Amino acid sequence: MTLYLTLGVFALLVIGFVSQKMPMGIIAMGAVSILYLFGILTFEEAFGNLANNNVLLVAGMFVLSAAIAKTPLIEHMNRALVKHAGGSGRRVVFFFVLATAILMQFIAPTATITMLLPFCLMMDANGTCPRTKSLYAVTTAAFMWQGVFPLGMGIGLTAQTNSFIEAGGGVGTLTILDRFVLGFIPAVVGSIMLCTVCYALLPKKAANPLDADEIMKQGMTEIRETTFHDKLTYLIFALTMIFMFIMPSSMYQQAIIPVVGALLLVATGCLSKKEFVNGLNLDVLLMLAGLLGLSTALERSGAADLIANFIVGVIGADTHPFIVVMVFYFVGNIVSQFFSNSGTWALLIPLMTTTCMAMGIDPAPIAMAVCYGANADSLLPMGSPGMAICFGSGGFKFTDLLAPGAVLMLTYGLATVAITYLWYFVF
Repeated sequence: MTLYLTLGVFALLVIGFVSQKMPMGIIAMGAVSILYLFGILTFEEAFGNLANNNVLLVAGMFVLSAAIAKTPLIEHMNRALVKHAGGSGRRVVFFFVLATAILMQFIAPTATITMLLPFCLMMDANGTCPRTKSLYAVTTAAFMWQGVFPLGMGIGLTAQTNSFIEAGGGVGTLTILDRFVLGFIPAVVGSIMLCTVCYALLPKKAANPLDADEIMKQGMTEIRETTFHDKLTYLIFALTMIFMFIMPSSMYQQAIIPVVGALLLVATGCLSKKEFVNGLNLDVLLMLAGLLGLSTALERSGAADLIANFIVGVIGADTHPFIVVMVFYFVGNIVSQFFSNSGTWALLIPLMTTTCMAMGIDPAPIAMAVCYGANADSLLPMGSPGMAICFGSGGFKFTDLLAPGAVLMLTYGLATVAITYLWYFVF
């Protein structure tokens, strides 16, 4: 009875995630609440994961990123880079990709795309570079470069991936250096493709015209001056990053460092209480905590083994690790074209973890590859808010992105699969 009830709750969670009718955090916590009410989980097992080390670490990094996004630093960086992007359209796209790569180490993809959107429109309005080329480059580069470097966003995303591994019954051993190793070269390869092959394949003109005068007027707004609280935010963020690297892991749980940094931002007035709460991104935190509780029920009831054995039966128990990496990467990548990135991570990584453990393969590097694959939207508007913005503001038709999107999907994907296999299964 416990097995079937747990499988039923898991099926409801999958349906809820796919339908996207409710926040994923509510769905995940609803699932563990049902399991608690039926006595399958204890109260601690169902709800105690809100204090999980990785969940708290992610919460702290969310708040720190929100504080950085509030300062004028990001806007100064945008304008400095765009100022040097004169000349040919390819040069403009290169500088936009560079700006995106920098911004994506501190703030989320949708925020980055929204910040650079006015500059893409300005370049189109003054005839320097069509927004069909610059905006698509910004959007796809945002997904490829998100949190690649071992600071800011990279720390939070690594913790999220470890949480999903733990939700599959594994041990989250990934570090921020793992994220850099697996992400940097594929992001470079993808960026080169954006500035060359994809640039040539993208349409030269958007389907809908711009009001050039209005766009240029909007681009003339002044950036506010840097305040004392802005400088204090920079200091707290920098100190948090430094202590994350130098603090011995045996001394404290690593999550305490960004949590203290986030609390200092409120205590010093850099963030208001409302901004602190909004920065937490409670939906993601509740989803992580709920999935960790669900994993306990899946493992205890035998449902996890049942699911893993089914997947192993489909893939084959003796399948080469390279094929395993490639299958899970591209499944995640394809699913994320239709479904949200975070939802794809939440569903696929725990299943991948259980399957890899049954096959005797380390799930950690494959989980990170899946994370990158699920991020790499390049074809459809429904996969993420960023792609929706790209389609709407870029004036694209559905068929416009099939060729450049497919090229980018394959080259970036194969580079990620190759690096993952070579680094963790060969060298």
